[in-house]
Amino acid sequence: MGLLSSKGEKVDEDEAESKGLNLGGKLKLLILVAILIGGSVGASGGATIYGFTHGAVTISDTFEVNAAAASGSFWVELENRGLFPLTLDVTFELRTVKGGLELGSQTAAFKLGPRGSDKQTLTYALTPELMAALTNGAMLTFTPSAKGTYAWFIKISEKELEDEQLTVTRINSRPAITDIIVDPSPVEAGETATIEVVVEDADNDRVTLDYTIDGGSLLGVSENGLTMTWQAPYQADNFTFKVRAFDGIDHSTWNQTTLRVVDTRAPTISLTSEPDLEQEALTFQLTSDEPLLGTPTARLSFSPTRNATNYTLDLNLNATGPNQWQTQFDTPDLGHYTVSILAVDYVGNVGQAQTSTMIDTVNLLADTESVVEGANMSLSITGAAGANVTEAIVTITEIPRTAREVPEDVAAVGRFLEIEAPAAFKAGLESAILVVNYTTADVAALEPPLTERDLKIYFYNESRERWERQDTVVDTVNRTLTTTLDHLSLFGVFGENVAPSVEAGEALKGEVGQELTFTATAVDVDGEVVLYEWDFDGDGVYDVNLTVATATHTYEGPGEYTARLRVTDNGGATGFDTLMVSIASDSQSPGWSLPAPGWGLTLAGLALAIGLAQVRRRTG
Repeated sequence: MGLLSSKGEKVDEDEAESKGLNLGGKLKLLILVAILIGGSVGASGGATIYGFTHGAVTISDTFEVNAAAASGSFWVELENRGLFPLTLDVTFELRTVKGGLELGSQTAAFKLGPRGSDKQTLTYALTPELMAALTNGAMLTFTPSAKGTYAWFIKISEKELEDEQLTVTRINSRPAITDIIVDPSPVEAGETATIEVVVEDADNDRVTLDYTIDGGSLLGVSENGLTMTWQAPYQADNFTFKVRAFDGIDHSTWNQTTLRVVDTRAPTISLTSEPDLEQEALTFQLTSDEPLLGTPTARLSFSPTRNATNYTLDLNLNATGPNQWQTQFDTPDLGHYTVSILAVDYVGNVGQAQTSTMIDTVNLLADTESVVEGANMSLSITGAAGANVTEAIVTITEIPRTAREVPEDVAAVGRFLEIEAPAAFKAGLESAILVVNYTTADVAALEPPLTERDLKIYFYNESRERWERQDTVVDTVNRTLTTTLDHLSLFGVFGENVAPSVEAGEALKGEVGQELTFTATAVDVDGEVVLYEWDFDGDGVYDVNLTVATATHTYEGPGEYTARLRVTDNGGATGFDTLMVSIASDSQSPGWSLPAPGWGLTLAGLALAIGLAQVRRRTG
């Protein structure tokens, strides 16, 4: 680039170098100084001296990102080594080296005194996208713009500040945990508590938590990671929860709170029994809802139904899993076997459980009655004439709902009862009365909501492979369901009205004015059909309401008709079916017919009159 002399002449840089001009440093400042020396030099009496000077540029090493203010900055310092003051406006364009994201441009005004310097800070507003890109160690590049003349004798080179780079340093605010929110009430052993951590971060960075607790277990953490569910251990003590926050750069200081756990409840013991009639043994299984201080104690009590001796004995329990035990013992005698459990937890709370199992032998003799009892049910059995079955084991057991397929048309099922007996016993059965107890919880579990009156006893008909309803007497005072049986099978307590199935019959054909007979078939497995309604012409209006399955109707015009039948059972459920009816015109066809009596004489007289008239015209 050429330089200007005081005469306005261009001076080539190489020529300037040959004349001793120095253009060193990152920022080349060329000052052409015209010094007027008084007096004369030589013959001319005066001279012009060309003087040149240069400046220096210092740039910060880093671009500091302030996350809290969403801004970044770096500084540039210019030095003027000349004898005259200098003002420069320099524009800096800044972008990332990787990705080329534009940070924009800033203009800095430098005011340089004689042999002085000026330092300016360039500040850039940062978008969230730029904040994410400018992590520690990222590189930036900037290009200054210094085009134009800034003093009549000054011009700045554009090349000296190109391709400069800055290393990004992120200024981070340390997160702070301001509060830990927990319910101040003590936590019951085994129960859960919610812990909420309140964190502040001036940079609005996403924080994660490091936490420890010296007991219990964390069951879940919220999506933002600040709320967690803690399950207390089964021991009464104080537990310390410690937490700190991390924003990706710095950790907060540790904060903590104390969680107090109390144990005021007795352990809950679940006890079930499973008889093995073939092996004449009983198996009892028990489970505790919390850890126990030791193995529970188990005591068996036997109450015979025949001539046997009452006795009690202690049972040895074998651990089968965490908080689970099992025991098995022989049942040589018939009667009630009752097991009582005593369990103690770690703080001394006592839990108890008891269950009884009935094993009985029934003598089925003619005209005698025997009773078999099960859990919440009983069976009174009467032998038929000639029956003589002894030592027959009859049991009533309740089986899980999942063990049987629920009928398709029944929405609610209470439970299944299975009655087992030898074939000889079943053959000698005359009748049996089954009584099943129910609870308000059984009724409340019905879906859709139904009343106690909707409960029924069904039995599974193996020959027809379907469930059929038994006539059931509901005692809402004692909460019992009673039915009379002539067989033993699998029984279920259901709570839903099954709609009747219906067939309207085969298609019919007839003529106008002919009376047609409609015969339907309807079956209701859990009650009886009480109403038959016919819509003979399919117009949506039922023409007759009957209590029988047969109806008659006469059509007044020909055509094709769709007859619709609706049947209703005693529970209000309905079933539908249709059939086609074809009606033709009456059997007479159009055509000529013989005259009615008397018409013959009339026609003969008319012909005679016409003939006489013609004779008169001829003779007249």
